[in-house]
Amino acid sequence: MKKIVFALLFTLLFPFISQAATPAIKTSHLLDIIAENKGKIVMVNFFAAFCPPCKREIPGLKKIREELSPDDFLLIGIAVDTDLQEMEAFIEKTEFNYPVYYGGEEVGFAFGVSGIPHNIIYDRSGRIVVNEAGFVPEKALRDFLDRLMERK
Repeated sequence: MKKIVFALLFTLLFPFISQAATPAIKTSHLLDIIAENKGKIVMVNFFAAFCPPCKREIPGLKKIREELSPDDFLLIGIAVDTDLQEMEAFIEKTEFNYPVYYGGEEVGFAFGVSGIPHNIIYDRSGRIVVNEAGFVPEKALRDFLDRLMERK
């Protein structure tokens, strides 16, 4: 009987639990997403809730994501936080308009992230054209992406 009650309770609460949690991602899955999107410009932004430059950069990323066609551009956020509660609160408050995953240190290390924010940009053929840590102003990023988009 306890198992039935627990199963029923879990079934009823699961939709609320799953909506609150940022999905985790492994290095192999992120590499698959990048490979599956050849033909698009793919940008991976590594960030953390405790990082002031990350917080300054994200509004510009959201604006760029809004303005560029999803047929041409994919933006993925990877949270590398160690405090998961702080991360969840930040993600909920920020209202990202692009997919955000929890990658933790493992994914960050696999992609050579040594500081945040850290951006990796892939061209349409899947080659890395940017792999840099540090805040990037929205206008500089947008100008670069526009030039990259022109190369078909």
